[in-house]
Amino acid sequence: MGVGAALGMSWIAWQVPGNERMQYVRAGLWSLFGALVGGRLVYVLVNWGYYRQHMLEAFQIYLGGVAWPGAMAGGLVVVFIYAWRLEKTPGQ
Repeated sequence: MGVGAALGMSWIAWQVPGNERMQYVRAGLWSLFGALVGGRLVYVLVNWGYYRQHMLEAFQIYLGGVAWPGAMAGGLVVVFIYAWRLEKTPGQ
C-alpha cells in the first residue's frame, strides 16, 4: 500500500503545473489520512464485539485491520471537504 501511495503522489506531483503542485500533493496526503481513518473506523465498527472489550486496540492501526469501503469513503469525504475549502470542484 505504501508503494502505491508513493507512486500516486509522485504521479500527482509530476502531472500538475508547478504553481499548484503543493496544493494537490497536500490534498493527496489529506485523502490518504482520511482513507486511513475511515478504513479503521469501519473495521472497528464491523468488529465491535471484540473492540467493545478492547477499546484501546481500536486506535492501534499498526496491529492491522482496515476495511476498504471505509477507506474509500474516508478518502472521498476528505477530498470533497478539501475542494470545498479551496472553492473548487473535486478533480479540478
